Amino acid sequence: MDDLNVLLIEGRLTQAPEVSVTPAGANVTSLSIASNRSYKDVASGQWIRKVSFFDVEVWGMLGELAEHRLAKGKFVRVHGLLKQDRWSTPEGLPRSRVSILASRLDWRPESAPGGEDEESEGEEEIAGPAYYAGDPESEFPTEFDEIEYEANS
Repeated sequence: MDDLNVLLIEGRLTQAPEVSVTPAGANVTSLSIASNRSYKDVASGQWIRKVSFFDVEVWGMLGELAEHRLAKGKFVRVHGLLKQDRWSTPEGLPRSRVSILASRLDWRPESAPGGEDEESEGEEEIAGPAYYAGDPESEFPTEFDEIEYEANS
């Protein structure tokens, strides 16, 4: 039985999505998001705001949709899991990197005046079934028009 590895994180894109193709011909889109957290400093009583940056991999058609619908600064909610890549440098030193493997993305199609996203109106949810997470045995649509999704209103 697999251990639990579930992640939900929100933030804004720090750059435009970047699509690349693996040697096997699979599309993978790379996202980078900034996620803020706030806490109250006990000593000073002041609110402190910290930002963390995360790399996200989005495979297949979901990644292609993200490329066409998302842009730098856009709010996005990522559902997925943590993934660790390990390798050795040419000198033989071990290296590793943790990233997020997205299975679903939610974003808001429009921004409210002033650049802030509205809290509940117009949120668009795009679900990514197993084949979006890189399952090579799955059949998936070849055109954007074939993808079924529901936009919440």
